[in-house]
Amino acid sequence: MPHYSSDSWTFIRGAASTIDRDLGFIGKYLWHNANETHVLHHHIGTIPHYHALQATEAIKAVMGAHYHCDSSGMASIMYTFTKLARACQWVESSAGSVGDGRGVLFFKGIESVKEAMVDVK
Repeated sequence: MPHYSSDSWTFIRGAASTIDRDLGFIGKYLWHNANETHVLHHHIGTIPHYHALQATEAIKAVMGAHYHCDSSGMASIMYTFTKLARACQWVESSAGSVGDGRGVLFFKGIESVKEAMVDVK
C-alpha cells in the first residue's frame, strides 16, 4: 500500500490506502464487521455498520483494482503483521519518480536493500 507526502495526499488517496481483513467469527460477531468493511468506512464513514457489508459489495465494483482485501482469516493475521513489521521499515519514492509521483511513497525494508545490492553487481 502506498503512503503519501503531504503535497500529494488527497482524501480519496488516503481512504483507498487501507485494507479489508476477514477476521471470521471475531470480526463478524464481536466487532460488527469493522475490519471486514474498513475500506468503506474510510470512504463513507456515515454508513451504519448494519448496512456496511452490502455497501462494501457495491464499492468493490466502483473501486475495481483499487479495492484491497486480505481474506486469509484470523489464523494468519499475526503472521501477516509480523511479516509487515519486518518488511515495512521506512517509506521512499520509487526510483525514477518524477512530478507528483515523487510524493507517492512505498514501504521498504532491509530485503529491498539486499535486492538493490544484488542488482548493482
